[in-house]
Amino acid sequence: MQKYSIFWIEEEFCYHYFYRSEILYRFLNEYLSYTSRTDLLSQFTFVTRNLPYNTLLTHFKNYHGDSLKLEMTEKGLVMEKGNSSVCLELFDRYITVQAFSVEEADRLLFQCLKSFDPSFFIIESETTNCGWITPIKKEVLL
Repeated sequence: MQKYSIFWIEEEFCYHYFYRSEILYRFLNEYLSYTSRTDLLSQFTFVTRNLPYNTLLTHFKNYHGDSLKLEMTEKGLVMEKGNSSVCLELFDRYITVQAFSVEEADRLLFQCLKSFDPSFFIIESETTNCGWITPIKKEVLL
């Protein structure tokens, strides 16, 4: 079973830390390890955005159509489509995801989040794998 943590990062920090993923990884991982530290909490609140779950659920349904099943559980949400499923644990500023494979998580969740906003940062639990859900678009300077 694969486990991921997904954070919606403030746009300002996306530009500053896009090529410094390791720094952002260390900070977010430390926050997850020590959620009771007030200094980390205030920084975490400054760097991340609140997740608008009602808007996200509507986006999930629109993205996948009628073939998507959403079921609320004690711990969060289960998304099912065909033979694939992912379990989401919902927090104010991040989501933890459990899936049987990265392909399943990508198909059901990551692609959908990419179309919602490019500012999501993902950490794979128990590894140092991390990264942005989508690359930054290059801006043309006039």
